[in-house]
Amino acid sequence: MMTNDKYTRLVKLQKAFFNEHITREIPFRLCALDRLAEALVSREKQLGEALHADLGKSAFESYATEIGFLLHEIRTTKNHLQSWARDRRRPTPLFLFGSKSRIHYEPYGCTLIIAPWNYRSNRTFRALKAYNSGENA
Repeated sequence: MMTNDKYTRLVKLQKAFFNEHITREIPFRLCALDRLAEALVSREKQLGEALHADLGKSAFESYATEIGFLLHEIRTTKNHLQSWARDRRRPTPLFLFGSKSRIHYEPYGCTLIIAPWNYRSNRTFRALKAYNSGENA
């Protein structure tokens, strides 16, 4: 069981890791997505059993609505991450003539994502994808 002290310590560790600037690099993020996909595939049976026990989902429904969906979202995110993170040029106001304007995307840091009780994995990863791509969840 996690206590408040353990949560506080965990958040501090996560913030310290983020401040090392490792997570801002695209290769790190792609590697993290690969590890997430590997974890889903290697634990597919256990996830299916948990979804059956919690929500009464069949093996097919578990794969179609949670596991397979997440694997597809991971592939989509990996395919688009480079373009989502790319700087975007924007028009420069006239009073700043001679300069260039751009939007530089960076991760915000540690976030709390709360998912609904049904389609937990699905909605959690959709929220992460929206967060990474800048779209609305």
